[in-house]
Amino acid sequence: GMDALKLLNSSSVLVGRSVTTPTGLNNTGLGALTLQSTTTGTGNTAVGARALILNTGSSNTAVGNGVGGTLTTGSSNILIGTSSAVDTPTSSTSNWLNIGDTVYGDTSTKQVAIGSGLTVMTTGVVFDLGSNSNSMRLPVGTTAQRPTGAQGMLRYNTTTADTGVEYYDGSA
Repeated sequence: GMDALKLLNSSSVLVGRSVTTPTGLNNTGLGALTLQSTTTGTGNTAVGARALILNTGSSNTAVGNGVGGTLTTGSSNILIGTSSAVDTPTSSTSNWLNIGDTVYGDTSTKQVAIGSGLTVMTTGVVFDLGSNSNSMRLPVGTTAQRPTGAQGMLRYNTTTADTGVEYYDGSA
């Protein structure tokens, strides 16, 4: 159809209905209305109708229909999902990971959280389950299946004599 394929600046490609002609370099868009506002951003990849529709930032990856719909100036975000609920906390957020509005992260601080609707990472916490009210299941095994110890390792031992949570503190 009309405007279905645009090759831009010898380095950007947009495929889909009503794609525009952004001036940013090295952008790839697949889907109607993807990367509509990418006039300055570079190195963005958007797959899905309306993915990164308002984006002017750089190095963002969005996969899914409407994903990253409010992101404007943020950069280096990874957004994967099936709806516009998969987005960044603010329009200028950078280094954010959102997978399915369930797994979140800050790629600059190497922090990950599992929950719902998270907008910030907790300072000093590398793996956060704090927005959940249920439980976490530890790895389970017998004494014979015990792995080689590494400091900080945590598991549940099912052998009758040793039943319980095991913690390895680094000493023999």
